[in-house]
Amino acid sequence: MRRLDYSKLAIVAAFLMIPSLVSGQQVSNVSGVVTGAGNLQPLAGATVMVKGTTLGTLTSTEGTFSLDVPQGLTTLVVTYLGYGTAEVEVSGQMQISLEESALALDGVVVTALGVQREKSSLGYSVQDLLGADLTEVPELNLVSALQGQIAGLHITNAGPTGGSARIVIRGASSIAGGNQPLFIVDGIPVDNSAPGNRGYGGIDYGNTVQDIDPANIESVSVLKGPNAAALYGSRASNGAIVITTKSGRTTSGISVTSSLTFEDPLRLPDYQDEYGQGINGEFKFVDGAGAGTWDFVDESWGPKLDGRLIDQFTGPAQPWIAYPNNVRDFFRTGSQWTTNVAFAQSNETGNVRLSLTNTAVEGMAPGEQIDRIGVALRGGTQVTSRLSADASINYTNQEANNRMGTGYDADNPMQSFIWFGRQVDMEALRNYRCTGAETGHTCDANGGQYNWNYNYHNNPFWEQLVNTNEDQRDRILGNVELTYQVNDWITATGRVGRDWYRERRKTVTAFNSLDDAGDGGFSDVNIFDSEINADLIVTGSRQLTPDFLLDVTAGANRRSASYETSAVSVTKLTAPGVYTIDNAAAPPSPTDYESHKEVRSFYGSASLNYRGYLNVDVTGRNDWSSTLPAGSNSYFYPSISSAFVFSRFLDLESDLLSSGKVRASWTRVGNDASPYQLASVFSAQDPYGTVPMFAVPNALPNTSLKPEETTAYEFGADLGFLDERLGFVLTYYNHNTKNQILPVQISGTTGYTSQMLNAGEVANSGLELLLRATPVQTDDFRWDMTVNWSKNNSEVVDLYGDLETLVLGSYWSMNIEARKGEAYGVFYGNGYLKDDDGNWIIDSAGRPQRDTNREILGNYNPDWVGGIHNRVTYGPFALSVLLDGQRGGDIFSVTNWFGEYAGVLESTLRGRGTDFCTPGIVVDGVKADGTPNDVTVCPEKYFGRNYGNQAAGIFDASYLKLRELRLDYVLPDDLTDRLGLSNGSVALIGRNLFLWSDTPNIDPETAFDAGNSQGIEFGQFPTARSIGFVVSMQP
Repeated sequence: MRRLDYSKLAIVAAFLMIPSLVSGQQVSNVSGVVTGAGNLQPLAGATVMVKGTTLGTLTSTEGTFSLDVPQGLTTLVVTYLGYGTAEVEVSGQMQISLEESALALDGVVVTALGVQREKSSLGYSVQDLLGADLTEVPELNLVSALQGQIAGLHITNAGPTGGSARIVIRGASSIAGGNQPLFIVDGIPVDNSAPGNRGYGGIDYGNTVQDIDPANIESVSVLKGPNAAALYGSRASNGAIVITTKSGRTTSGISVTSSLTFEDPLRLPDYQDEYGQGINGEFKFVDGAGAGTWDFVDESWGPKLDGRLIDQFTGPAQPWIAYPNNVRDFFRTGSQWTTNVAFAQSNETGNVRLSLTNTAVEGMAPGEQIDRIGVALRGGTQVTSRLSADASINYTNQEANNRMGTGYDADNPMQSFIWFGRQVDMEALRNYRCTGAETGHTCDANGGQYNWNYNYHNNPFWEQLVNTNEDQRDRILGNVELTYQVNDWITATGRVGRDWYRERRKTVTAFNSLDDAGDGGFSDVNIFDSEINADLIVTGSRQLTPDFLLDVTAGANRRSASYETSAVSVTKLTAPGVYTIDNAAAPPSPTDYESHKEVRSFYGSASLNYRGYLNVDVTGRNDWSSTLPAGSNSYFYPSISSAFVFSRFLDLESDLLSSGKVRASWTRVGNDASPYQLASVFSAQDPYGTVPMFAVPNALPNTSLKPEETTAYEFGADLGFLDERLGFVLTYYNHNTKNQILPVQISGTTGYTSQMLNAGEVANSGLELLLRATPVQTDDFRWDMTVNWSKNNSEVVDLYGDLETLVLGSYWSMNIEARKGEAYGVFYGNGYLKDDDGNWIIDSAGRPQRDTNREILGNYNPDWVGGIHNRVTYGPFALSVLLDGQRGGDIFSVTNWFGEYAGVLESTLRGRGTDFCTPGIVVDGVKADGTPNDVTVCPEKYFGRNYGNQAAGIFDASYLKLRELRLDYVLPDDLTDRLGLSNGSVALIGRNLFLWSDTPNIDPETAFDAGNSQGIEFGQFPTARSIGFVVSMQP
């Protein structure tokens, strides 16, 4: 790695020293109390600063403060998250009240590097939430808790309990790389990786940021796009989620919160209940593997379910009847019980907070369980009058068992239900092991499974309770920070933090399972991930003249990241039920991988404010990355932004127009490569006898890789009316990413199939709107409403040379592509053969034909996303309702595709009202000669044409959800006094209560993983609808 250019840091340091140092001034002490204006409750942890300096303090748990003010300085600036900012003149015993103003132009917000800034001074878009906004209804995944509350965020929940959630801000900008934002906790970047599943099996273990406990979060600031996150470096090119955790400064005493929710499926497919298993209206069970009449098939084109006697898996001559709820009966009522106990205390010289959280989840699927324990400790102390220290450590342990599989795989019972005979009695399958007393079965009495079909699918209870999986993760996130007050306007901070976790994942396949040779097997994976960040930051704040205020920052960062994984898989066991390498009957397959990466950085910023209404920010950062070629591993990215509060400048502030600001910003950021893209690394193969074997990889290395480059700008306006009872925040953004690091296909004559190259360009532009309103406000009644809406337009501007498309993923021959000239994420596959007028061309058998020429079938990105949050308070009652959804976007649903092919969905009753083929279907279209079609086709043959025609599975993915509902009741004082409490409340809560969507049979909010191949679905684990209650108390 090239030596760092320390001259740049020296220049920034010299810039810091331009104003003269202040020393030896006389001081006077002022004290007071800070309260909320509405209820006069003390605000613990409010910041009280001497204007134009870095001198300040935090209020105590009683809201009190004491501060030495240098002679000649007469103004204090008081800020608190969620409240407006107050500038007050120094007096004796001060009484300061702050107005609640979470979304107004006044107030502070946490920005890059954890710095609290005045909202009015920001030239870019930042939106913040308080921790209480994330915990109104408990949610296992922090990302999911953000859904519907931030303009510009597109969040997709994969679905399984404890599964992944994908978050993208302002569209995908990297063709083949990551598109999710960087997460920062108390100044330390944290990992948010997630397993990659492509729809053909695999377990969704969830994205790792869900380890962060929302109960410990004080605030979340969403820095949208590279403009706001320029100081965080290349990983923040997609924006940043900055999390500040609670400390003993802002709370005191003991608090206990416990919630219990119950869950059931929000939506399951609409199955038909008129025809059972079989083909051509025939079925008879003998062995479930082909000895009977169509007893090996898993389709429901069999006899009418009219009660006739037919031999079935439950015995001979059984009534042939439907079990309408057989799929729903597989699931149980799930539950989630979360309890948090927190203790906090502070005094003039120190503070401490300890939090313990226990979460126990019983999933809706049989045997599914997640247990999570979290411990968070944070403390700070004033070592001397100039030196303070702060430290925190968070430990999380999570253990999970029997997660359901994903996609087209035997590990996923929901996949088998798409083929499930409608006459199958789910209750009969609960006794999933054969006893030897079964009649007419291919049943092994020594532990074999009792099943309805012995050709394709395992018994769903066998799959959940015998072919088990388990995973455990231990994670530690900690940091230590020292801050030294050099003088009244310069502060130096040193910080070291580490994010570390280890994870083990094990899956087993029992003897007599149908998804292998019946010989059993297992896989065992261990993962270690660690990242250490060390920062040195110098900040200065100086009132240069009565009109000009200068804030400057200079810093250096060193990031060291390591990742290791080791795994072993066994495909055949000697003895059943022993899942160890010693019991392997075939050679085990081991894999090991290890990577290391280091990035060193210098960064700086300067903010100049004129009279409180004009602010200009300039930032710069230079990174040196170990993953780029020597001599080309340095990349610099600057930004500039400006904010103009025209309402102050023009003296327009009144009861009608309470605030008005326009803003603009520009930035350019870089992005480096993953480790080991510069040189070939041999991969180990199975030995030839005793001779070790290695292979050359198919990817040709590139020793000339350059960083990706994103250039972005945005314009916006923040307007407040009617004393901030009505407000708008409007933003237009545009960003363009080029020199993308892509795996491009090359000629096989080179000995390789692909090479990593700098190529490709993606452009994104869009609008964001945030509306806030208080339509009604009286002494005891208040109605607050927040509406957010955003629309993103993307285009793949260029790829490489003559390359027209790059495949991001493929599912059942339907590609998800980055196609030149199109929006990112198009669906490309086969549709229906049509004539020039758009009519389907029907073949001689009366069936629509597949067009052999592939075409664009849709795009997974929505036209727009939005959310509406209403909160009504009346006396001791409070009602909170959150709705969110999206308009447009498409989804390729294989549940619908194969569900019609298999004849299990209600939609396949078309044309078989009398029997399996009567009256049949006359498809609307034309014959080859152009005349209208009049040929009748059996439904079985018509829906069988779905296969190979991906257009039959494309649906509009628009939806609206009642995401959250909470009804609070604050206990009266006389009751809390009798109970020995200082305060308490109870609440009814619900999540995912209703879904409105025209997408049939599934919840369109779904994915296999959090990667770039979105918009595809099969065997979706049903979204959980949860209803319960929460109790909070403070002794």
